[in-house]
Amino acid sequence: MLVLGIVGSPRREEGISAEMVEATLSGAQEAGAETATVYLADYDLTPCRHCGYGCFAEGHCTQDEEASIALREVVEAADALVLASPVYVWQPAGLTALFMEKLRLGSGPWNRPERNGRRALGIAVAGGTGTGVFAALQAIYAWLCVWKFEPEMPLPVARFSRVAAARQATKAGAELAKPAESPLRGVADLMAAYDAISMLRYGRQDEFRWLAGAAAEGLASRGDMQASAAVTTLLAQAERFLGEGHRADAMQAILHAYQQGMRAWMASE
Repeated sequence: MLVLGIVGSPRREEGISAEMVEATLSGAQEAGAETATVYLADYDLTPCRHCGYGCFAEGHCTQDEEASIALREVVEAADALVLASPVYVWQPAGLTALFMEKLRLGSGPWNRPERNGRRALGIAVAGGTGTGVFAALQAIYAWLCVWKFEPEMPLPVARFSRVAAARQATKAGAELAKPAESPLRGVADLMAAYDAISMLRYGRQDEFRWLAGAAAEGLASRGDMQASAAVTTLLAQAERFLGEGHRADAMQAILHAYQQGMRAWMASE
Protein backbone atom coordinates (compact mmCIF):
# COMPACT_ATOMS: atom_id res chain seq x y z
CA MET A 1 0.00 0.00 0.00
CA LEU A 2 1.60 3.26 -1.17
CA VAL A 3 0.15 6.61 -0.11
CA LEU A 4 1.45 9.50 -2.21
CA GLY A 5 1.57 13.06 -0.93
CA ILE A 6 1.62 15.90 -3.45
CA VAL A 7 2.71 19.34 -2.24
CA GLY A 8 1.39 22.09 -4.49
CA SER A 9 3.27 24.94 -2.82
CA PRO A 10 6.24 26.74 -4.41
CA ARG A 11 7.83 26.71 -0.94
CA ARG A 12 8.28 22.93 -1.17
CA GLU A 13 8.94 21.51 2.31
CA GLU A 14 8.99 24.93 4.03
CA GLY A 15 5.26 25.67 3.89
CA ILE A 16 2.19 24.60 5.84
CA SER A 17 1.02 22.52 2.87
CA ALA A 18 4.09 20.31 3.25
CA GLU A 19 3.52 20.19 7.02
CA MET A 20 -0.01 18.85 6.46
CA VAL A 21 1.16 16.30 3.90
CA GLU A 22 3.86 15.15 6.30
CA ALA A 23 1.30 14.73 9.09
CA THR A 24 -0.99 12.76 6.77
CA LEU A 25 1.79 10.46 5.61
CA SER A 26 2.90 9.96 9.21
CA GLY A 27 -0.55 8.60 10.01
CA ALA A 28 -0.42 6.35 6.95
CA GLN A 29 2.99 5.02 7.98
CA GLU A 30 1.76 4.25 11.50
CA ALA A 31 -1.06 2.27 9.89
CA GLY A 32 1.47 0.21 7.93
CA ALA A 33 1.54 1.95 4.55
CA GLU A 34 4.52 2.99 2.51
CA THR A 35 4.62 6.68 1.60
CA ALA A 36 6.24 9.05 -0.87
CA THR A 37 6.16 12.81 -1.42
CA VAL A 38 6.16 14.82 -4.63
CA TYR A 39 6.85 18.57 -4.75
CA LEU A 40 5.23 20.14 -7.81
CA ALA A 41 7.85 22.90 -7.71
CA ASP A 42 10.33 20.30 -9.00
CA TYR A 43 8.44 19.81 -12.28
CA ASP A 44 8.53 22.06 -15.33
CA LEU A 45 4.86 22.72 -16.04
CA THR A 46 3.55 25.51 -18.25
CA PRO A 47 0.01 26.84 -18.76
CA CYS A 48 -2.28 24.92 -21.10
CA ARG A 49 -2.08 26.27 -24.68
CA HIS A 50 -5.37 24.70 -25.80
CA CYS A 51 -3.53 22.86 -28.54
CA GLY A 52 -6.33 20.35 -29.01
CA TYR A 53 -7.09 17.08 -27.27
CA GLY A 54 -3.77 15.33 -27.79
CA CYS A 55 -3.39 15.07 -24.02
CA PHE A 56 -6.40 12.77 -23.78
CA ALA A 57 -5.37 10.76 -26.84
CA GLU A 58 -1.73 10.40 -25.75
CA GLY A 59 -2.33 10.19 -22.00
CA HIS A 60 -0.06 13.14 -21.24
CA CYS A 61 0.44 16.79 -22.15
CA THR A 62 2.16 16.98 -25.54
CA GLN A 63 3.64 20.39 -24.65
CA ASP A 64 5.10 19.40 -21.25
CA GLU A 65 5.72 15.79 -22.18
CA GLU A 66 8.54 14.90 -19.80
CA ALA A 67 6.98 16.45 -16.69
CA SER A 68 3.45 15.23 -17.36
CA ILE A 69 4.56 11.66 -18.06
CA ALA A 70 6.69 11.63 -14.88
CA LEU A 71 3.78 12.90 -12.78
CA ARG A 72 1.34 10.45 -14.34
CA GLU A 73 3.66 7.55 -13.60
CA VAL A 74 4.18 8.48 -9.98
CA VAL A 75 0.45 9.02 -9.40
CA GLU A 76 -0.47 5.79 -11.20
CA ALA A 77 1.95 3.87 -8.96
CA ALA A 78 0.20 5.06 -5.78
CA ASP A 79 -2.72 3.33 -4.05
CA ALA A 80 -4.00 6.53 -2.39
CA LEU A 81 -3.42 10.24 -2.92
CA VAL A 82 -3.03 13.34 -0.73
CA LEU A 83 -3.10 16.65 -2.61
CA ALA A 84 -2.33 19.80 -0.61
CA SER A 85 -2.30 23.35 -1.92
CA PRO A 86 -1.98 26.82 -0.47
CA VAL A 87 -4.83 29.20 -1.24
CA TYR A 88 -4.01 32.18 -3.43
CA VAL A 89 -6.80 34.73 -4.08
CA TRP A 90 -9.46 32.16 -3.11
CA GLN A 91 -8.15 29.50 -5.51
CA PRO A 92 -5.60 26.67 -5.39
CA ALA A 93 -2.04 27.86 -6.03
CA GLY A 94 -0.91 28.06 -9.65
CA LEU A 95 1.36 25.02 -9.36
CA THR A 96 -1.56 22.94 -8.17
CA ALA A 97 -3.78 24.29 -10.94
CA LEU A 98 -1.14 23.40 -13.55
CA PHE A 99 -0.87 19.88 -12.14
CA MET A 100 -4.63 19.45 -12.32
CA GLU A 101 -4.65 20.74 -15.91
CA LYS A 102 -1.84 18.47 -17.07
CA LEU A 103 -2.41 15.10 -15.39
CA ARG A 104 -4.11 12.33 -17.38
CA LEU A 105 -4.82 8.95 -15.76
CA GLY A 106 -5.13 5.61 -17.49
CA SER A 107 -8.56 4.99 -15.96
CA GLY A 108 -9.82 8.04 -17.83
CA PRO A 109 -12.20 10.79 -16.65
CA TRP A 110 -15.66 10.38 -15.14
CA ASN A 111 -17.39 9.53 -18.44
CA ARG A 112 -15.26 6.45 -19.12
CA PRO A 113 -16.33 3.13 -17.60
CA GLU A 114 -12.99 2.07 -16.09
CA ARG A 115 -12.85 2.45 -12.31
CA ASN A 116 -10.11 4.36 -10.54
CA GLY A 117 -10.81 2.77 -7.17
CA ARG A 118 -8.23 4.81 -5.26
CA ARG A 119 -8.99 7.10 -2.36
CA ALA A 120 -7.90 10.73 -2.13
CA LEU A 121 -7.70 13.50 0.44
CA GLY A 122 -7.64 17.16 -0.57
CA ILE A 123 -6.11 19.80 1.70
CA ALA A 124 -6.35 23.57 1.23
CA VAL A 125 -4.19 25.87 3.36
CA ALA A 126 -5.21 29.52 3.77
CA GLY A 127 -2.46 30.67 6.09
CA GLY A 128 -3.17 34.40 5.88
CA THR A 129 -6.76 35.56 6.26
CA GLY A 130 -8.11 32.03 5.98
CA THR A 131 -10.60 33.14 3.36
CA GLY A 132 -11.06 31.19 0.16
CA VAL A 133 -10.23 27.89 1.80
CA PHE A 134 -13.51 26.26 0.74
CA ALA A 135 -13.46 27.68 -2.78
CA ALA A 136 -10.01 26.11 -3.16
CA LEU A 137 -11.19 22.79 -1.72
CA GLN A 138 -14.15 22.79 -4.08
CA ALA A 139 -11.80 23.20 -7.06
CA ILE A 140 -9.53 20.40 -5.81
CA TYR A 141 -12.45 18.05 -5.23
CA ALA A 142 -13.96 18.85 -8.62
CA TRP A 143 -10.71 17.59 -10.14
CA LEU A 144 -10.66 14.50 -7.90
CA CYS A 145 -14.22 13.75 -8.99
CA VAL A 146 -13.36 14.09 -12.69
CA TRP A 147 -10.68 11.43 -12.26
CA LYS A 148 -12.93 9.19 -10.17
CA PHE A 149 -10.99 9.18 -6.90
CA GLU A 150 -13.02 7.99 -3.93
CA PRO A 151 -13.18 11.06 -1.67
CA GLU A 152 -12.04 11.38 1.92
CA MET A 153 -13.41 14.27 3.97
CA PRO A 154 -11.72 17.53 2.84
CA LEU A 155 -9.29 19.22 5.22
CA PRO A 156 -9.48 23.03 5.41
CA VAL A 157 -6.56 24.67 7.22
CA ALA A 158 -6.43 28.23 8.57
CA ARG A 159 -3.87 29.88 10.83
CA PHE A 160 -6.23 29.38 13.79
CA SER A 161 -6.67 25.66 13.13
CA ARG A 162 -3.13 24.63 12.18
CA VAL A 163 -2.45 22.46 15.23
CA ALA A 164 -5.87 20.80 15.19
CA ALA A 165 -5.63 20.30 11.42
CA ALA A 166 -2.31 18.45 11.78
CA ARG A 167 -3.99 16.03 14.18
CA GLN A 168 -6.86 15.56 11.73
CA ALA A 169 -4.36 14.98 8.92
CA THR A 170 -2.65 12.21 10.88
CA LYS A 171 -5.98 10.47 11.47
CA ALA A 172 -6.91 10.90 7.79
CA GLY A 173 -3.61 9.31 6.78
CA ALA A 174 -4.37 6.25 8.87
CA GLU A 175 -7.75 5.96 7.14
CA LEU A 176 -6.16 6.29 3.70
CA ALA A 177 -3.97 3.31 4.51
CA LYS A 178 -7.05 1.09 4.87
CA PRO A 179 -9.02 -0.44 1.98
CA ALA A 180 -12.24 1.39 1.16
CA GLU A 181 -15.14 -0.14 3.09
CA SER A 182 -17.69 0.40 0.30
CA PRO A 183 -15.93 0.92 -3.05
CA LEU A 184 -17.87 3.12 -5.47
CA ARG A 185 -19.52 0.96 -8.11
CA GLY A 186 -19.88 3.51 -10.89
CA VAL A 187 -20.40 7.12 -11.88
CA ALA A 188 -23.72 7.45 -10.03
CA ASP A 189 -22.09 6.34 -6.76
CA LEU A 190 -19.19 8.68 -7.49
CA MET A 191 -21.35 11.77 -8.00
CA ALA A 192 -23.48 10.93 -4.97
CA ALA A 193 -20.38 10.54 -2.77
CA TYR A 194 -19.07 13.98 -3.71
CA ASP A 195 -22.46 15.66 -3.42
CA ALA A 196 -22.85 14.22 0.09
CA ILE A 197 -19.86 16.25 1.34
CA SER A 198 -21.37 19.41 2.82
CA MET A 199 -18.12 21.43 2.65
CA LEU A 200 -18.23 21.20 -1.13
CA ARG A 201 -21.45 23.25 -1.03
CA TYR A 202 -20.18 25.96 1.33
CA GLY A 203 -20.75 29.56 0.34
CA ARG A 204 -19.27 32.73 1.79
CA GLN A 205 -21.47 32.75 4.87
CA ASP A 206 -20.61 29.14 5.68
CA GLU A 207 -16.91 29.86 5.22
CA PHE A 208 -16.74 32.92 7.48
CA ARG A 209 -18.82 31.12 10.09
CA TRP A 210 -16.35 28.21 10.01
CA LEU A 211 -13.38 30.59 10.21
CA ALA A 212 -14.86 32.46 13.17
CA GLY A 213 -15.54 29.14 14.92
CA ALA A 214 -11.99 27.98 14.21
CA ALA A 215 -10.69 31.26 15.64
CA ALA A 216 -12.77 30.81 18.80
CA GLU A 217 -11.43 27.26 19.26
CA GLY A 218 -7.86 28.36 18.56
CA LEU A 219 -8.08 31.24 21.04
CA ALA A 220 -9.48 28.91 23.69
CA SER A 221 -6.60 26.50 23.12
CA ARG A 222 -4.22 29.40 23.81
CA GLY A 223 -6.02 30.22 27.02
CA ASP A 224 -7.65 33.44 25.79
CA MET A 225 -11.11 32.51 27.01
CA GLN A 226 -12.40 36.08 26.99
CA ALA A 227 -11.67 36.62 23.29
CA SER A 228 -12.98 33.16 22.44
CA ALA A 229 -16.23 33.84 24.30
CA ALA A 230 -16.69 37.17 22.52
CA VAL A 231 -16.43 35.47 19.12
CA THR A 232 -18.78 32.68 20.21
CA THR A 233 -21.34 35.23 21.42
CA LEU A 234 -21.35 36.94 18.03
CA LEU A 235 -21.81 33.59 16.28
CA ALA A 236 -24.78 32.81 18.54
CA GLN A 237 -26.25 36.18 17.60
CA ALA A 238 -25.80 35.29 13.93
CA GLU A 239 -27.68 32.01 14.48
CA ARG A 240 -30.59 33.93 16.00
CA PHE A 241 -30.69 36.23 12.99
CA LEU A 242 -30.68 33.22 10.67
CA GLY A 243 -33.54 31.67 12.61
CA GLU A 244 -35.53 34.86 12.10
CA GLY A 245 -34.77 34.91 8.38
CA HIS A 246 -32.43 37.94 8.51
CA ARG A 247 -29.54 36.65 6.39
CA ALA A 248 -27.84 40.02 5.86
CA ASP A 249 -27.85 40.74 9.60
CA ALA A 250 -26.52 37.24 10.22
CA MET A 251 -23.73 37.79 7.71
CA GLN A 252 -22.79 41.06 9.41
CA ALA A 253 -22.57 39.33 12.80
CA ILE A 254 -20.50 36.49 11.30
CA LEU A 255 -18.09 38.96 9.67
CA HIS A 256 -17.79 40.83 12.96
CA ALA A 257 -17.04 37.55 14.75
CA TYR A 258 -14.40 36.64 12.18
CA GLN A 259 -12.75 40.08 12.32
CA GLN A 260 -12.72 40.07 16.11
CA GLY A 261 -11.22 36.59 16.13
CA MET A 262 -8.54 37.63 13.62
CA ARG A 263 -7.55 40.68 15.66
CA ALA A 264 -7.32 38.68 18.87
CA TRP A 265 -5.32 35.92 17.21
CA MET A 266 -2.86 38.31 15.58
CA ALA A 267 -2.40 40.18 18.86
CA SER A 268 -1.37 36.92 20.52
CA GLU A 269 1.13 35.85 17.82
